[in-house]
Amino acid sequence: MYGLGLATTTIRLINGTLHNAFKKAISLGMIEINPCNGVEFRKSITSKEKEFHYFNKDQIETFLAYAKEENEYIYYYFFLTAIYTGMRKGELMALQWSNVDFLRNTIKIDQTRLYRKEKRGQLELSTPKTESGFRTLVMSKTVKQALLELKNRQQNYLPFYSERKYPNTDFVFCFKNFNPIADRTVNGAFERISKKAKLPKIKVYDLRHTHAVLLRQAGVSLEDIQDILGHKNPTATLIYAHITEEVKQSAMDKLDSHMETKTKSNATKAILAHALVAFFLLLQTRYKRCSISDHSILSLNLQSPVFQVKRTYFSCMLQRPLGQMDSHHSSNQKYRPQSQRNT
Repeated sequence: MYGLGLATTTIRLINGTLHNAFKKAISLGMIEINPCNGVEFRKSITSKEKEFHYFNKDQIETFLAYAKEENEYIYYYFFLTAIYTGMRKGELMALQWSNVDFLRNTIKIDQTRLYRKEKRGQLELSTPKTESGFRTLVMSKTVKQALLELKNRQQNYLPFYSERKYPNTDFVFCFKNFNPIADRTVNGAFERISKKAKLPKIKVYDLRHTHAVLLRQAGVSLEDIQDILGHKNPTATLIYAHITEEVKQSAMDKLDSHMETKTKSNATKAILAHALVAFFLLLQTRYKRCSISDHSILSLNLQSPVFQVKRTYFSCMLQRPLGQMDSHHSSNQKYRPQSQRNT
């Protein structure tokens, strides 16, 4: 069957079906041996890097630009928040304004929409499936600004829709009449916008991958990404471990930059040291009283604002302006060691 180009999963399914049929035939006395017993299957070779889809930065910009042109403005804010927070579709659909804290700059996730179970005109809200699903996200400036803008736009429609279909809810992502958006409309809008923008065909869930990739490209650790996405199992986050060639290139660029900076720093110090030696030799030639030894030069403290040496007299001369050092011999008496002063 492998010669027919069938996948291992398909072959296993066919073998299982035939196995049950032959098993029944044995019970009826039609055959004695089940030919499907002991069948060996080719081991499936899986790629180390699990394939997933996402938008890159340019595609995100294009997608959001087209989303802004939609008749229903809510889709722009919905997809922008999905990209910049990595929240699941059900979490976004269940998000209410009481969970958005603009003062603390956070979004609290404590419920989700079970949209697959919803029937027409009904809402199914539930808590996250796992403990890690309960989390608090920090809003980026982009998300905060977008949600503030959305809230202000919704305020303009309040006088026209005083009676709501779901009066006990205050959904963030809803239509102008404050009815919450549905899974079908979200998917339809996403496909429509992507097609208009001529972008690769991906799913709404892939915006979650997009967020994770952006975090990895920004240098965020896998552990932090796991917390942000609310993954229970760390292995679910490992698919982003190799993201992407840009991260690897960025790491190498940082190493090159670090080494170049260190090399330049050492070169600068070497030039400075040579300049200081030349300067000291000039002083030694001009001021016969100043004796500079190799030991004195080696004991320079380059971190000091006045490049001090161990000889007190030489240090004193460096701290005085050159004009004063050119003055009469007697004016420098107090800067000379006591043993060398004229009596």
